[in-house]
Amino acid sequence: EDRFSTVVLTPESAELLLKSTQPQKIKGQDSVLNFYPEQRPVTDSFHINLKIGTDGIVRVSEMPLPQTDGVSYLIVWQMPGMTRIAQIPQSLDRDDIFVIISDTSGLSISRNIATAAASADICMIADDDTVLLPDAFKDIKKTFASDKALDIALFRIKGKRKTYPSEHTRLHRKMPHGYWVTSSEITFRTSSIKGQIQFREKFGLGSPRFTAAEEAFFISDALCRGLSVAIVPIEICAQPQLSSGERPFTSDGGFPASQGAYIRHIHGIIYGIPHIFMLALRARRTHKAPFLFTLKHAFQGFTCKTTEML
Repeated sequence: EDRFSTVVLTPESAELLLKSTQPQKIKGQDSVLNFYPEQRPVTDSFHINLKIGTDGIVRVSEMPLPQTDGVSYLIVWQMPGMTRIAQIPQSLDRDDIFVIISDTSGLSISRNIATAAASADICMIADDDTVLLPDAFKDIKKTFASDKALDIALFRIKGKRKTYPSEHTRLHRKMPHGYWVTSSEITFRTSSIKGQIQFREKFGLGSPRFTAAEEAFFISDALCRGLSVAIVPIEICAQPQLSSGERPFTSDGGFPASQGAYIRHIHGIIYGIPHIFMLALRARRTHKAPFLFTLKHAFQGFTCKTTEML
C-alpha cells in the first residue's frame, strides 16, 4: 500500500471521499490519495481539525504531538479557493503525520473528511489549541478495551468551566442537565461511525447560518442510531482557548440560532418553546446577552424547516 504525507482534495474529490465506503483512489490537485479504509496498519488515530486559513497549520506545527507506537495524526487543512499548493511546515514532516489539504470550508466538513480518511480502530477529535495530557492515549485505549459495546466516549477537558457528571454516565436520548459536549472530548470507534453518522455540515464554524451545536447534533444522531455513548470521568487534554460552543451569545446571531435549532430537534415544537425563553433568560443572566437578541435568533433557528437542519 502506498502511504501518503500530503494529499490535496478538490471539493469534488472530497465529496467522493465522504460518500465512499469502499477503497477509492482519489485524485487531488496534483497528488493522489490511495484510500484503503480497512487496510492501513494503524491501531489508533488522533484527528486535528484546523480552522480556516494559513495560520492554522502554523499553530498545529507548534503543538506537542508525541510520537507514540500505534498512533497517527491526521490533519485536515482547509484552503478554500486555493490557487497553489501550500507549504507544509518542516516539523510536520513525520511518518506518523498525514496532512489533507482541502479546497473546502466549514468545521463539520473538515471533521467528516478526516473521519472518512481514517482507518484506525479509535479516533479522537482535537482542535489546533488542544494540549494532550501524558496518559491520554493510554486512558482512551483502556476505556474502549474495557467496554467492547462502547461506540463513543466523551472524556473531560482539564480546567474546563463546565458541569461534568461525577461518575461514568451512559447517555440515552439527550444530555444530562447542565452538560454540553465539546469537540476535544469526543473519541469513537471508527467502525461505529463510518457509514452511520456524520457531523451535520450546516452546523459549526464556517457554516453560513448555524455556527455552533455540531457536536450536540452529532451525539444526538448517534443516540438515535442506537450507538452506545458514555461520559467518562477522566481528563485527557487541556484547551486554553474557548471552544465554538463557549463563544459569547452576542458574538453572532448564528450561535443562539444553532441553540434554537437544537432545542427544536430535542424537545419538539410544543415542549421546545419554553426552553427558548429559558435559553434567552440564561444567556442574559450568565453571558450578559440582550434578552431580545437571543430570543430573536433562537426563534429563527427554532422555526427553521427540518430540511435546513440536515
